[in-house]
Amino acid sequence: MASMESWFGQLPCHVMIMDTLFSSESRQRYIEFRDLIRNALGDAAITATFEDFSTFIQKPQVLKASFLLLKAAKNEELLPKPSPRTLLAAFVIALFPEAVLEISEAEMGSAGDEHALDKDCFRLAKTIVSAVTSNGEDLAELLRSLAAFQDKFGQWKEYDRQRVLRSLSNTHHQWCASLEHLENARADTRDPESLETMIDSVKRQLEANKRRILQFGGPEALEEIMGSPPITVDLDQIINELGSRKYWDDFADELRQSPPVYSRIGELLTEIRDRLKQLIPNRSDLQSDIDRSLDIDFIRQMIHFGSFDSESFFRVFDYIWTNLKNFGAASAESEWNAWRDQIMEKAGSGASTYDVLLPEIFNRFLRQLDTIEDATHRYREILAQNREISTPSS
Repeated sequence: MASMESWFGQLPCHVMIMDTLFSSESRQRYIEFRDLIRNALGDAAITATFEDFSTFIQKPQVLKASFLLLKAAKNEELLPKPSPRTLLAAFVIALFPEAVLEISEAEMGSAGDEHALDKDCFRLAKTIVSAVTSNGEDLAELLRSLAAFQDKFGQWKEYDRQRVLRSLSNTHHQWCASLEHLENARADTRDPESLETMIDSVKRQLEANKRRILQFGGPEALEEIMGSPPITVDLDQIINELGSRKYWDDFADELRQSPPVYSRIGELLTEIRDRLKQLIPNRSDLQSDIDRSLDIDFIRQMIHFGSFDSESFFRVFDYIWTNLKNFGAASAESEWNAWRDQIMEKAGSGASTYDVLLPEIFNRFLRQLDTIEDATHRYREILAQNREISTPSS
């Protein structure tokens, strides 16, 4: 960061305030506040980091100086509702905009309209710094600058509050989905006691999130969020839009070449093998079985020598399909069975060639793995949270 001297240069410690609008007490409070801030801005130890400067701003003597200044200099025309903390916040934003506004000064130049409030807050914060640290000692100008900053900063805080509420709304719906998922698993679980523990943990998280919604938005916000439908996401569309379609199109093109290029089969089988093993980190016996059944080096050799025929492939297909069925939710079993029947029908009819079937099969396997991994991660996260809750503090 540039030297703080750039904010105010070499300034005399005391300059006569030529402002007849305010009492002698107001001018004295201004001098005290001005000198306190100037000394801080000139101290590298205080302005080194956001944390250091925030610690200084929150010191009782700093808060008191800000309060006494605005109390003594109260002027309804210039500043109807003075806020000592907002005055101090201006200095934080002027020095460390990224920490508060989440955008750096360098980024503001090219930022779009969505950052208009950020840019206004930063610009007005700098006018307050300038009013305090410049050679001019115009208390009226400081109050006018603070009034403008308070207005924009108030708008920014409301915008930020709405952003937090949107995030809490999303979290609410995620916990609701987790709760529904767990409650639907009651019929399939082999460990009902652990499942009930996880359900209780999710309910506690849901209630904690509701309390945060009440804190930020009050009863109206909670009622609105609880009554709003969850945001649905078309994962297939997102995958295609983010480049997945090109990957599978390239795979199909390679399979149509003469001779066909099968290198991606080895890559995809390796990914599937490794992700299957990650689902069972504590079962070395099952991991060994996966390694034996999906021997990638052996499969590559068979492909190289032309001995990896349709029968060999569908043995591998059945092994992966069966594992994903076992790892998946029982509620999705009928759909998973129907997809296999569809693939076998296409393969048996001869209507679909490898360049059509293989991309579809591997794409579906990977998407199913995504679904299983999401559910597994959710279970593990809930279990971890439950352990933290149930473990007594030392």
